Formats: sequence, C-alpha cells, structure tokens
Amino acid sequence: GQIRDRRELPTPASQTPQALRDALSALVSPLQAHAQRVAIASTGIIRDGSLLALNPHNLGGLLHFPLVKTLEQLTNLPTIAINDAQAAAWAEYQA
Repeated sequence: GQIRDRRELPTPASQTPQALRDALSALVSPLQAHAQRVAIASTGIIRDGSLLALNPHNLGGLLHFPLVKTLEQLTNLPTIAINDAQAAAWAEYQA
C-alpha cells in the first residue's frame, strides 16, 4: 500500500494514559474520513500491541499502554504498530 498521510506526535509531558489517548485522538481524528487502516512506528518496544521499554522509567506512566487497542477503539480501523527502527529498516529494504 501507499502512505497517504503522515503525522507525528510527541509523548505528552504528563505521561499519563489519558493524556496519550487524548493526543492520539486529536492526531487521528482528521484522518478517519479517508483512512482504511492505521500503522504506527513508535520508539520503544511494541509487544502484543502495547508499549514496553528496556528501561521502564523512559515511559513513565505509559508502560504497557495498549497502543494498538486504543487506536482501534478511536478509529474503528485495523491497526498495526512496530518499532520505529524496524519501520526504517523495512523502508530501506523496499527502496
């Protein structure tokens, strides 16, 4: 498939699950009308759709945040998430 739109989101300073959910909602809201799926490249480890980190202090209150499930609930679209380094490696491979 083709990337049709790209958005970036800094981790909310408060590092609370609700702050991240609100930020994600604002991020994807304008895209919902024409999107068919959601793909996320995120820093940290993505395991079973949740955020993890080798150093849990890096994520503060966001450790084990259900990233994929949250975006599926917000958008009602199929959603995948991978680590940003994996996404970059795949893009290089495809280039």
